Amino acid sequence: MSGITCQGCRRRIRREHISLETRIAKCLQCDAVFRIVEALPPRLALAGNREESLHGVSLRERSNSLTFAVRWFSLKRMLLLAIPLCVEGSLILAGEAVDQYLFAPIFVYLFSATICLASLYGMVCTLFNTTRVRVTDRYLKITHSPLPWAAQLELEADNIKQLYVPPVFTKHSKASRAYQYSVWALTSDGRRVRLLGSLRDRCQARFLERQIEDFLGIVDCRVPGEVV
Repeated sequence: MSGITCQGCRRRIRREHISLETRIAKCLQCDAVFRIVEALPPRLALAGNREESLHGVSLRERSNSLTFAVRWFSLKRMLLLAIPLCVEGSLILAGEAVDQYLFAPIFVYLFSATICLASLYGMVCTLFNTTRVRVTDRYLKITHSPLPWAAQLELEADNIKQLYVPPVFTKHSKASRAYQYSVWALTSDGRRVRLLGSLRDRCQARFLERQIEDFLGIVDCRVPGEVV
């Protein structure tokens, strides 16, 4: 979005319906045409090509789209996935020790093999996969590739009311607390939709949130429980 609202119906105006040369905007909702007299939002005034890499995120901005690429690779995540792979793999190799039971080995093998395959696939995805976020004036779309993972997510840009980053406790001890960060969207119909999860740290999550909000012209408002 442009950050410019219609003077009649107060709906946000899409970028492609604004002429930066003549400062004329057209609203397709009420067919109003008006001249922009206030200062243009910085992101609209400086609209153009931009490519950079910050907080482990590759960003590419064009006049009508914003694209992020977030690599999955994390040494910590690889080690966490390797633990069940090693444990269950050991159970399979040691299965002969319980062969005196008639049915137990079968269930042990099946369960352990399933855990091993899931952990192995998770490690391969962590090694090669990238999550891509594409934002335009019309939609926000999230895909994971090259290996299949969760189904892709798509939201209408007009339906996104606010973005926020809630912290999630993963470990709590007397010495320290461990958090996992994700980016969520609050929609105009009251739904809370997780856009990105298992992000590296708070800075990466907040960076993604702010870039998307700036591009869509969403004024950042505090959501209860959000990371500051």
